[in-house]
Amino acid sequence: MRTVVRCKDRQEWLEKRKAFWGQTLYNASDMAAYIGDNPYRSAYDAWLEKTGKAKPQDLSDNANIQRGIIREAFIRETFEESNEAWFRTEYRPFDIYVYKDEEIAIGATLDLEVEVTSDDNPYGLKKGMKGIAEFKSPLATPQTTALWRDNPPVHYMEQQYAQLMATGWDFDILAAEFCHEGVDGRETTYEYRQYSPIVVDAEKLWDDSNAKEIRRRLLEFDSCVREGRMPDKNIQGTGELQVVFKADVTLMDKDFYANFDEVKQALALRVQSFKGLEVSEDNEKEGKAARAELNRIRTSIEDKRKEVVRKWDEPKNLFNQRCKELLEDVDRAVDELDAQLKAIEASRIEAKRRDIGIIVQNAMGAAFAGMDAMRSFFDNCGGVVYDSKWENRGSSLPSIKKAIEAQIDRFKKDFDLMSGFRDDEEVYNAMLMAYAQRREVSDAMDARTRLLDTRGIAARARQERAVEKAVQKPMAIQEAPVVETKDAIINTDTLPNKEQLYTLGFEVRHVTREDIAALNDFLKAKGIAFKKTYSTREEE
Repeated sequence: MRTVVRCKDRQEWLEKRKAFWGQTLYNASDMAAYIGDNPYRSAYDAWLEKTGKAKPQDLSDNANIQRGIIREAFIRETFEESNEAWFRTEYRPFDIYVYKDEEIAIGATLDLEVEVTSDDNPYGLKKGMKGIAEFKSPLATPQTTALWRDNPPVHYMEQQYAQLMATGWDFDILAAEFCHEGVDGRETTYEYRQYSPIVVDAEKLWDDSNAKEIRRRLLEFDSCVREGRMPDKNIQGTGELQVVFKADVTLMDKDFYANFDEVKQALALRVQSFKGLEVSEDNEKEGKAARAELNRIRTSIEDKRKEVVRKWDEPKNLFNQRCKELLEDVDRAVDELDAQLKAIEASRIEAKRRDIGIIVQNAMGAAFAGMDAMRSFFDNCGGVVYDSKWENRGSSLPSIKKAIEAQIDRFKKDFDLMSGFRDDEEVYNAMLMAYAQRREVSDAMDARTRLLDTRGIAARARQERAVEKAVQKPMAIQEAPVVETKDAIINTDTLPNKEQLYTLGFEVRHVTREDIAALNDFLKAKGIAFKKTYSTREEE
């Protein structure tokens, strides 16, 4: 029986596509997953959803799915324009076509319904035939290009067959729009491609070998859903292409395994009979015989164990060897692709480095026009600091140009700040040297502070040494002889050594304030250290 379920909106459509008349409805879009051929979604994942053990996967953030939703209308429009001479089309986004029999129910919502209006079409379809147009929007990569070269991938063709099962129509034609993503500022482009239709005899659909195989495997999956039994293969979803190995391994020798319990019981009885045996000189021979028998039993068990393990290891070792051969084939292919991809990447990076070099030269030429000294110092500081992230595909040339200009602008501001200290050449040079290490203006200001601090310390040290020299008693001082003269004139000829330092004490009498001030100034002018010991005022 075939029918059409017409839904008024998406919410009703989502609900109705779960089941039909109490029977699980298997949707054409997930057919490849049900039968284990979808490289992105396993039968186990689909089984979890159909048994209610997991919620449907949220694909709202899947870039490929969202691109397909957005681009579907454009693909539909291109298809209709390309085929308007021989096709009449109709778009019903919320209709569900259902095929149901006693064993299975298959549903399909179509990207576009098609009816042939002219025998003069490039597909060899007859006027009046009903069909389906299915649209895909793969990302153009070396892998997808190879996969889609001659025909759509198998898992999409299985979806087309499921749509023909649900509708009972004559043909299914697939159109794809390959997305070539733009990088490094390039524009994203789309390539439209249309494939030969799958044409069936609608009245003999179930005699088609492909349809029969899809139905057989779908019935296997349906029995797993109804019985709550996990699918036999692809039982773990990885989101990647899965390789399923089948290996029949005989784990144990059939005869030995068949009488294992019997041997165990006989062995238990035999061992039990030996437990009460007390060995003495009189029955030493019996004890040795019992030990020998137990050793023979042990040897027999161990030999059988080794034999079975060896048989077990043979297919395991063969399996490992074959897997290694497959992996070596894969690795060789990967290495070849890696070498080509690395060469392409190296060429791209080299070209981008050249572009960056041109940006640097232009930016420096514009920023340092007529400023040779500033540019020379900029070069001495390392010039533009190269950021390896600029080589990434996500770094556009305009953003790199902006970053380079920001570096140069910051340097110029720093240089102008340091130029304000040119009046003190020593300080200015110290600041430039410190700045050149890390290009941090804070380093330059720290260098200035250190130099000024050093200068202050040196000045204070010189002042303190002068004071100490003036007021402290020298280590080797000889007392000068006391010379008294009536006219208070000291005869220096009587001093024994003109270069020797002396401490001289004398009394000044009959002087006025003006005389004392003049004497004070004289001693200071001569650099002679002195101190007042006492003073008295003479009576009138």
